[in-house]
Amino acid sequence: MYNGEETIESTINSILEQSYKFINILICDDYSSDNSINKIVGINNSQITLLKNDTNIGLSKTRKRLLSSVKTKYIAFIDQDDTWKNDKIKKQIELMELENCAMCHTHYNFLIKSLNTKKLIKSKLKIFYKDLLNGRSPGASTVIINTEYFSNLLLFSDERFLDPVNDYVIWLHLLRDSNNYSICLEEPMMDYLFHGNNLSANKFKQLYRHYFVLKNLERISLYKIFFYVCKNILNRIKNYIL
Repeated sequence: MYNGEETIESTINSILEQSYKFINILICDDYSSDNSINKIVGINNSQITLLKNDTNIGLSKTRKRLLSSVKTKYIAFIDQDDTWKNDKIKKQIELMELENCAMCHTHYNFLIKSLNTKKLIKSKLKIFYKDLLNGRSPGASTVIINTEYFSNLLLFSDERFLDPVNDYVIWLHLLRDSNNYSICLEEPMMDYLFHGNNLSANKFKQLYRHYFVLKNLERISLYKIFFYVCKNILNRIKNYIL
């Protein structure tokens, strides 16, 4: 959480209202300068644990701190300005147990509040490591993972330059060198609020970071990088424009 006072209560309420009740909410405040912390304290719910960074360290390092504190079988991710449908977690856990897979993601709604518009963003049914290379990354706030499939959740790059694609970096780390995959619950179970200040708002910079990750983290050849980046561009046009 960083300066999320306008949306954090809605986000938390969408978690507390889940039909699946065995949920702990772990929040790390990244040295906010607004009223975010007071909003959390005001909710006064025993399911919430609040951690605080002494300085602003960015999303990647903050997520690593959060993941190092989690000991549960399942971990779900949600950003401070997104909301879940109330049966999201229940349906995902049921699907994961049926499928016996490492991850689960969902379709989601892309909302532009200023224009009062909504677009359904669909995902591939199964996402493997190679699909991630093509830029087919599931929405961060739709993902839940089964920690029993992974020996170490913390070996991903926490370079601050990669904060806007941190979820992508984590998924690559989790699925690299394995047959694990993420199964899609083919329903829109999350609302992504686009307001212009999202870390991932600039899609051109996102494409460059995609190239950077493939070249410097995944060590992909330049020829294959060109192919994967082109596929990523086509996927984004399909998802957000067509």
